[in-house]
Order: sequence, then C-alpha cells, then structure tokens
Amino acid sequence: MLGAIVGDIVGSIYEFDNHRSKDFPLFQDRCKYTDDTILTIATADALMSDRDFATKYREYGKKYPSSYGGFFRRWIHDESQGPYNSFGNGSAMRVSPVAWAFDTEEEVLAMAEATAIVTHSHPEGVKGAQATALAIFWARNGRTPADIVNAIESKFAYDISTPVDEIREYYEFDVTCQGTVPEAIRCCYEAEDFEDAIRNAVSIGGDSDTLAAITGSIAEAKWGVPEEIGSQALGRFGRRLARHVSSISTAVRKVSAPLVYTNVLLRNWQSLAKLGVRRAYCPGSFYPTVMFTHPVSMGDYRFSQSPDEPVVLHMSHTPLAPGSPTVSQDAQARTVEAHAVVLVTARTPLDGLYKEISGQLGLLDSGSMDPGSVPTLKKIGDCDAPAIIAAAVYAGHRYARELETEVADPVDVRYDRLFDKE
Repeated sequence: MLGAIVGDIVGSIYEFDNHRSKDFPLFQDRCKYTDDTILTIATADALMSDRDFATKYREYGKKYPSSYGGFFRRWIHDESQGPYNSFGNGSAMRVSPVAWAFDTEEEVLAMAEATAIVTHSHPEGVKGAQATALAIFWARNGRTPADIVNAIESKFAYDISTPVDEIREYYEFDVTCQGTVPEAIRCCYEAEDFEDAIRNAVSIGGDSDTLAAITGSIAEAKWGVPEEIGSQALGRFGRRLARHVSSISTAVRKVSAPLVYTNVLLRNWQSLAKLGVRRAYCPGSFYPTVMFTHPVSMGDYRFSQSPDEPVVLHMSHTPLAPGSPTVSQDAQARTVEAHAVVLVTARTPLDGLYKEISGQLGLLDSGSMDPGSVPTLKKIGDCDAPAIIAAAVYAGHRYARELETEVADPVDVRYDRLFDKE
C-alpha cells in the first residue's frame, strides 16, 4: 500500500508535465498525494472494517476532494448510481491492499474484482485490477520478475515485452488499464530496486502519478519501501492522516508491530533547554520520537526541575521499515531440505541500538552544548561482546556498582565460577 502512495506522490507533479528521464529529484515541494492515494487507503479501510467498497469509496471521495475523473466524481455524489462500465486505470491504482490481505490466488482475484466492479465494471477494468493485484501477490511470495511477467502475459493476454527505453520514445497519456498496467509491470521488471522502479515509471511519461502508483505497489512487494522514502511520503500527510495510514497499512498486511523503548539517562538537559524542546519528532531517524519521560513526582522521587539536573530521555522505535515485505519481518517457520546442517555459533556485538542512540543524540546536541558535555554511552554485555547469559547479567550488575567510580584494575567475569555450587 505504501508503495502505491509513494508512486502517486512522486508522480503527481509530472501527470500533465511529463519528464522523459530518470534524472529528477524524487520528492519536490509541489509533490502531493492525489486520488490514487485516497482510494488506495479507502480500499484498505474497507477490507479492515468489513464494509463494502462502494460505501468506502464514496465516504473517502467526499471527505478528501481530489482530482477524480468526471464519471467517478458524479458517482461519488449520486448514491443511486451503479457501476458505469469504466476500463480506466483507477481500478488498478487502488487495488494493492487486496494483495496483502489474502493468502491465495483465488481470494486475491475474487476480491480484486470486487474492488473494481462497483465502478469499473468493464472487463478491461476488472482485468487491470486483477493483473495488478496478482503481480503484487506473486512478488510478495517470492516469484521472480521474469516469472511474473510471463504469467501475467499468459493469464491476461497483456504484452509486456517492450523495453522501458523504447516505451519512453512513443508512450502518450493513457488512462486505460490496458494502456497502463503492462507498462507499470515492465517498469518493475527492469528495475534494480524500489526507487529505480518509480524512476522508470515517471520517465516514460503518460499518466505519471497513476502509472507510478501501480508500479510502486508492485515494487513494494518485491523490494519493500526504503525507510527514508516511506517517511518522506508520510510527511506529506497531516499527523492524524499519517497515523491512520500507518495503522491501516500494518493491519491490512497482518504484521505485528513490535516496539523498542529506550531510556537514556542524561547528566543534565541543558542542550534541550537551549533548543527549547521537551519532545522531538524525527522523521527518517531510527527513533522517530524522542521526549522527556512524563513529569511525575511521588514520595521521595522528584522530577527534574532544572536543566542542570539529570533527566531520563525516552526514545521509541518501531522496527519495521515502511513497506518491507512481510517475508522479511514475520518470524515464520519454514522447512528447508538439506543434506547437512552446519551450526554457526560465532556472534558479533549487538550494538545497533548503541550506534543509533549515540548518533541521534549527537545530532540533537549539535551546536547546542558546550564541548565535552555531550552525553556519553558505554557498551556492556552483548552490545560489547556477546557471551553466555550469565556474563551479560554480570556485566549489568558490575556497571551499576562501578557507575561514576574509577576502577584501577577491572575484573572480568570468572567463567570457571559461574556454576560453582557454593
């Protein structure tokens, strides 16, 4: 779903001003989400709320005015009107959530048809939605681009053989499914990664935002959406709509979203006082949210009152790259046939969080702190040198005992005593 949104936003400024080159800034100030994004979200919302698609399309269409086609605009406001036999590419640009919500080809094809026929009841309109949904479904389940192209050509009688460089030479504005979906699939087939697929789509011209939306929806299933690009796209929404999109995207993909909470004790918060902030939203960073812990005082505990006093900084991270394929995020059991098994037990330091905390605090403090007063971090346990659990526990206890004291001769854990009965 996020891939379609990215493609729509990136292509929005080129719909009526085509750019026949892959060399362009991916996001510009004028880039914005359009009807492609709105109706993609509506599809996901209908799937998650168990509402019919016509109701949700009308609901979102009225709530979020956009560059809807004339027939669709009239359909939105006339609830007595049924499908209008369209074969426009609108059925393909809004269908992507279906490919993530279901686990069989039969379900994907049936539901893709259901999303289309409420407006796009022409056979070509239905076919465009089904071909797009099936390409996404196959990509997220690991089928190769060449295999997908061959299967789509065979099942839907599309010609996807023309190279992108040749399409770029003759392609014109075309809002039909049959004049958009094959080109979008070809843009993915020749791409090296997600961003390259979007650039391919924009570079051939035509209905750029919809073409890039369809391309992005397929490319997301193949490569995922890079975190920086996903964050840039979500930044085009207001905060409430951005949360809604993130929530519904996670729900439709059936991905559990774990959370990483990190608390950092600062000797003082002078740097934050100079910046005039108690909470920072950092889009694109490992920790999007950095804030003071809630100012609670009880008993003998008193919340920090002065910038010269210590304070706990709370940082939160959801370890799911926006748009990453579920196969790379879910802990799914798999059976793999093999003649032999080699146990690899060597481990490297698990210092990813340490590096992210260190880097982000450094950016936050840049230019606002006196030299030498930047918070320091220390690696212990598995972050420093992975070992057995007892060693990690020992490292934590030892660090607490030796905090802010000078240790002349550090003593490492005695492995020969770990299991001493005494």
